[in-house]
Amino acid sequence: MKFAFDCENEVLLPFLYDFAQEAGDFLKKTGVLEIRKRQPPEGVTAAEQGKENIKEMLKVLCKDHPKEFGALADRLWVLENGEKAPNALATMAKIITSQDVMNFFTSLMQLV
Repeated sequence: MKFAFDCENEVLLPFLYDFAQEAGDFLKKTGVLEIRKRQPPEGVTAAEQGKENIKEMLKVLCKDHPKEFGALADRLWVLENGEKAPNALATMAKIITSQDVMNFFTSLMQLV
């Protein structure tokens, strides 16, 4: 098992192209990126609204679309011979600990 972003270019580049399309479709379908744009109502600070937005985004991903989100997370692993991808939490930890991967996802969000 190998994390897709750790693969050689011959595997990584086609993966990035396909994954960007799949992730973009998922983000559009769920509307999760629109949640992060919500502005605070009067009496609520931007920081408080930001926390609420993240909470709502997590709800959409983890409660409303767990199967689809899990499948997308699984796609980040190149598996062989019946291997199973780590759970979404392990995958998210792998993502947030790599600046290059985070940059990819940040760029992806701007394209959607």
